[in-house]
Amino acid sequence: MPVDDPATHLELTMIHEVMVLDHSGTELAALQYAAALKLTLYAGLIATLLNPFHPLQEPVLAVGVGALTMVGVAVVVGCFESLMARLPLPLVPRYVWLAGWLAGAAALVVGVLGAKA
Repeated sequence: MPVDDPATHLELTMIHEVMVLDHSGTELAALQYAAALKLTLYAGLIATLLNPFHPLQEPVLAVGVGALTMVGVAVVVGCFESLMARLPLPLVPRYVWLAGWLAGAAALVVGVLGAKA
């Protein structure tokens, strides 16, 4: 997630955009296709993990719920990126702490579930 520091020059906060800005034509199309493919694969993985229907037993429901979940993931990612495009610099430590706590909680849940299995 990009972090904004108003004291720096604008180009320094746009390092992640340089790759896209320096390309055009087929190279830009390849970069945009790769970004779309990555979002589709991650949304498909999330949809598969959250889908309560088994594809061999209820294929129509599984595909429908999976497609709706993928659309939901795309909407949530789009809204999140639109509303939180840049974090103010003082909020970065909170963001890092939250990510650390969530990773620790996930590791704890996986450890507990793995021990029971």
